[in-house]
Amino acid sequence: MAIIDLNTDIPNNIFLIPSTRPREVRAHFERGDVVILTDIRIDADFEFLSNIEPPTGTGARRDKYVFWQMRNKVPSNQDHVWKHFKDGPLRERPSDYRKFQNLVRHVEDQMNDIVKIIFSRNKFRNEIITWKFQRNTGENLHIDNLQGCNEIAQVRVFANLDTKPRHWAVGQHWDHYAERYYDTHSLKECVHNAFEFNGRLNHAAFGPSWETSDEPRHRIAFDPGEVWLTNSALVAHQVRGGNLMCIAHHEYPYRQYIDRSVSLPSRLKALSRHHSKSPVTLIDRMRGAMTRITR
Repeated sequence: MAIIDLNTDIPNNIFLIPSTRPREVRAHFERGDVVILTDIRIDADFEFLSNIEPPTGTGARRDKYVFWQMRNKVPSNQDHVWKHFKDGPLRERPSDYRKFQNLVRHVEDQMNDIVKIIFSRNKFRNEIITWKFQRNTGENLHIDNLQGCNEIAQVRVFANLDTKPRHWAVGQHWDHYAERYYDTHSLKECVHNAFEFNGRLNHAAFGPSWETSDEPRHRIAFDPGEVWLTNSALVAHQVRGGNLMCIAHHEYPYRQYIDRSVSLPSRLKALSRHHSKSPVTLIDRMRGAMTRITR
């Protein structure tokens, strides 16, 4: 099980929940918490996968690979990605290439099953699974500014596929940093564009990506095979070390949220109203009432 070192100076936003309580997992994800699934482990030959060198070779920054994706319910042909491995590091090892293919598909089937268990009521626009062959020795604390985040949420389910723990740090919620820097860094100028807002907020709260912020944070060490998820556009997070991992990032519209008031666009509206002291609009009141009725 993951080893969690909580910083008592900041709120705890890390929750251990089994996948058998999918609505609870979804609610925590949508609010911007980190959820570690207590009853699921990825089954794979981690030793074999960790010894596969990607076509670009080793280095501080190694490429990401997408072997499977579906956009608007249409599968994408990723034969060119497989070819990089077949003709590259596994060129003289046909049996290892077949084993690699089988393992990748086996892991991706498990990842898709996990997403379907937790988000069974959601209709995804895009479904993508990314493999990261990166020997990551650390990065700055940050909040993601994801493309399309004005309209859609991106589920991010992570799995550690390495033979060693993957080390993360988790800072505070988006709300904390947005409120702190809204006036001092003129965030009002981009409050109607979630993508631009999160980009500016990152720089204000944590500095450039190559620097190291001194913001307080919790620390987590994820075991091999461990699975967790978070709404990375709403929680500050940091990779402190780790190698091979897999991420399922599936997208669905905010209108499918359990509570739309916790979505990033709704939080931006609330933040803007709070700082302008303007009243809640009739349409927002009606949406809030409908959310309470349908829960």
